[in-house]
Amino acid sequence: MSDNVSTVMEIYAAFGRGDVAWILDQLADDVSWDEHLRDTGLPYLAPGRGKDHVLGFFGHLAANFQIDRFEPGPICDGGDAVTVPLTVGGRIVDGGDVPPNREAHEWVFDAAGRVAEFRHILDLALHERAVAERSIVHEGHTFDAAGLAIEVLQAGRGFEAFRTAGAIDCGPPPHAHGWSESYYGLDGSVEMTIDGVTSTLSPGDFAMVPAGTTHSFRISSPTATFLVMSSGAGAAAFFADLDANVPSGPIDEHVLPKVIEVMQRHGVRLPAPA
Repeated sequence: MSDNVSTVMEIYAAFGRGDVAWILDQLADDVSWDEHLRDTGLPYLAPGRGKDHVLGFFGHLAANFQIDRFEPGPICDGGDAVTVPLTVGGRIVDGGDVPPNREAHEWVFDAAGRVAEFRHILDLALHERAVAERSIVHEGHTFDAAGLAIEVLQAGRGFEAFRTAGAIDCGPPPHAHGWSESYYGLDGSVEMTIDGVTSTLSPGDFAMVPAGTTHSFRISSPTATFLVMSSGAGAAAFFADLDANVPSGPIDEHVLPKVIEVMQRHGVRLPAPA
C-alpha cells in the first residue's frame, strides 16, 4: 500500500473523529478543492482553493448536512492520484433526505506527499432537491433583508421568484453566488453593477446576472420595486437567514460583518480584495 493511500485512509479516519486540523496539515497551501465542480450555491459543495476554503467546507458541511452513512469502498491506487468510491447518505438540516448513494473522491498528491487537488464526483441533484425542501416553507413570506422588503412568490423549485422593494440607497455590497438571477423593473430606478459594468434598471427594463458573477445594486430613486427570479433553491433560505439575523435598514460598517457571516453560510461570496 502506497504512502498516498495510507494518507487518504488516515484523512477519512480524522474526518470520522472530527480532527479537521490534522486534515488541513495534509493539504498543500494552495490545494484545489472541488475547483471545477459546478457551483450549485450549496456552501459545502462550493469550488475554491486554499486551506481557508477547505476549513470553510468542513464548517458548512457540519452546519448543513447531517451524515448518517459514510462508507468508503475499495481504494484505487494510481500513485499520485487516489480514487475512492463511497456510499454516502444523510439529511439536509431543516430540509430533505439525501438517500444513500454512490459517489467518488479523487485525491491528487504533489511531490511532497501533500494533497494538491480534491474533487467530489457525485449526483449534485440529490443535494439540490433536498435543500429545495428547506426553501418551500418560505413561500408567501416577506423578509426584511438589510432594508429591502423581499416577498417570496415562489421557492424551493427549479427557480425562485421574489418581489423586492426598498428606499433610496438600499442594496447589497458586491457579491457572487452559485445561482443566476434576472431582474425586471416595476417602478423607480435601481443602479446595477454587473461584472464591473453599471447601468440603470428602470420600469420595464430587464437585467441578467449569470451564476458566479460579481454584482451589486443600489436603489437610486426615493423608492423602487422590481422582480427577481433566481435559478435553483438557494436564494429564499438566504433571505430568510438575513431577516432572522441582520438588523433592519441599509447596510453600514456596523451591520456588514453580520451580513458577511450570513453570506458565508449560504455560499455567497465577496470579491477578493484588489
